[in-house]
Amino acid sequence: MKKYVLKKTKSKGKGVFATQNIKKEEHIIKSDLTKLKPHTVEEIKKHPERESEHWDEVGRNKWVLDKSPYSYVNHSCNPTCATKYYTL
Repeated sequence: MKKYVLKKTKSKGKGVFATQNIKKEEHIIKSDLTKLKPHTVEEIKKHPERESEHWDEVGRNKWVLDKSPYSYVNHSCNPTCATKYYTL
């Protein structure tokens, strides 16, 4: 059974939610953003239909379009888990 599910939130779009208890320092999700083609803001703006998609910043003026559940892990000011980022 997966330890998480991707579903709509009440007010913030999609998010990742735990489906079971997770042990301290247990890895639950992984994504390698280095395998995705980076785009600049200027490139993205040339395609207005794509501006509303979920882009992840991976460096100075470098963005990738990651549609994996990893891309929907929400920020929290009082987190119960952490994210490690590996960038380009």
